[in-house]
Amino acid sequence: AIDWIEALGDYARIHAGRRAHLVAQRMHVLEHALGGGPFLRVHRSAIVNVQRIRELLREADGGGMLVLEDGLRLRVARGRWGALQEALAMREV
Repeated sequence: AIDWIEALGDYARIHAGRRAHLVAQRMHVLEHALGGGPFLRVHRSAIVNVQRIRELLREADGGGMLVLEDGLRLRVARGRWGALQEALAMREV
């Protein structure tokens, strides 16, 4: 039921619905433990469940934002946009 994970230094906050859980793990450890599947790191400070993405908003600089089902907006790094499109099986228009 994980929606997204945010980095907090040596910790991470796992967001699942209205609940959040603080864990003593770094993002790269969680990214590896999740092993892909529906989870994708879209920014150095965010891993998202791609099944929870409602909308993508591309910006002129190559990066952008994504909007989760609950309306939360998260930054997508320029270097992560291609992987996000691939995960969503999308093509550049």
